[in-house]
Amino acid sequence: MFVLSITCHHNTSAADMNQLPASVFEPTFVTTEGDLEAGKVFVATLPTCKEALLVSALHLFGPAGGMSKQSTGNQIADLVKHISLIDISGKTKISQFKARSLTPANAACCSNKADTAVGDVVAFAAPEAMRDLALPISTRLMKKGDKVFVLSSVASPGVKRLSHAAVVEGMNSGYWTYLYSEPGFVIRATSGAPVVNEAGEVVAINLGGGSKAGSDKIMGYGNPAANWSPAIASMCQR
Repeated sequence: MFVLSITCHHNTSAADMNQLPASVFEPTFVTTEGDLEAGKVFVATLPTCKEALLVSALHLFGPAGGMSKQSTGNQIADLVKHISLIDISGKTKISQFKARSLTPANAACCSNKADTAVGDVVAFAAPEAMRDLALPISTRLMKKGDKVFVLSSVASPGVKRLSHAAVVEGMNSGYWTYLYSEPGFVIRATSGAPVVNEAGEVVAINLGGGSKAGSDKIMGYGNPAANWSPAIASMCQR
């Protein structure tokens, strides 16, 4: 148990992890309630979707992201009007474009899998020019001891790493938990970042984390791609 605190790359080896953060961005969402700048988004692909996807965490569209109340999956299409992006290395900017939501209607903030098989996810169509940056999504089930990487900048002075190693601990209410290799890992502002396996495939959306009970270790908490990718694939075909 832990204390939860919300806050073309095929065949990539672990040695290439430093190349993958080019697929991860800090977003500005232009909404009907004002601009929202929170968390991370990443570019990804699914075999059944003709266009690339922008994927993040639904809970960012609520108090965790500075909004007055939590939005639901079926509210995102009317809420978010435009999106602009800057990659987490600060080198690439994507000018504002019109948002088209691919968020499943039954996506739910930080929900247990028992509440909705989709869980905490939000998705949009990505501009065609971003396709070359997209990470493949894998629904392969992880197991305890597997190595994963969270691709994100962190709010810790002096830490410039954009790829953060962790080891899978297991499943908690339908979500993966993983133990960070870095001592004192800073969870804040990492929600929505991709969790990738050693092949560079997205296996989960990072949602947050906290201290592991009885330890100084930091745990992560992620929504498995197996939960949400079928629903997003169905949205692509509408």
